[in-house]
Amino acid sequence: MPADRDPAEHVPEAWWARPQPTGRGDAPPAVEHPAATWSRDSAGGTARTVVPAPARVRSRAPQHYTGRRPAFGDQRGLTAAGATIVVLILAALGAGVDVATGSGLRTVFTIAFVVAAALAAATVHGEDLLASVVLVPLVYALVAAVAGLVEGSGLGSLLKLVEAVAITMINAAPSLIMATATAAVIAGARAIANRRSERSRRGLAGRAHA
Repeated sequence: MPADRDPAEHVPEAWWARPQPTGRGDAPPAVEHPAATWSRDSAGGTARTVVPAPARVRSRAPQHYTGRRPAFGDQRGLTAAGATIVVLILAALGAGVDVATGSGLRTVFTIAFVVAAALAAATVHGEDLLASVVLVPLVYALVAAVAGLVEGSGLGSLLKLVEAVAITMINAAPSLIMATATAAVIAGARAIANRRSERSRRGLAGRAHA
């Protein structure tokens, strides 16, 4: 190779470093390869070619998230199961206090049940808003039935036991109405806010691409 050749002269790309077409109509993968350069030998003063390293092909395969959905909650809030457990625990505590201090489900249960329903609807995931309202009557039926069974356990007869459960559930019905209405209002407000926020993000994205 001549020694007086300009080191900055462009060297054609090696044929083996060029991306080969696939023949299936797809675009070839992105290939990173350094261009061949000229360097001057310090000993003999002659120029020599530096052969580039083998090309590196960057994979364009999409990255898929394989994480599992949390069972009870995460940084976004509670799941439907987590909200159910919260409402069940608080309602059971309130019912336990009322049954231990008197007859039927009264003030303590009502306050605990309404607060639990509001807390669940306010902290549940956006995709579980409907579940936060549906779980309220289900938890009420379970807690009121257990409270009625505890109060009617000394009556002896099965018919009287069923009557005790029915009376407990009917007398505590106002707490069910208040808790369900509270959860529905909070869940509905959050759903409307989420929809407006989604529309705003889409509008900003559309203006950014325009």
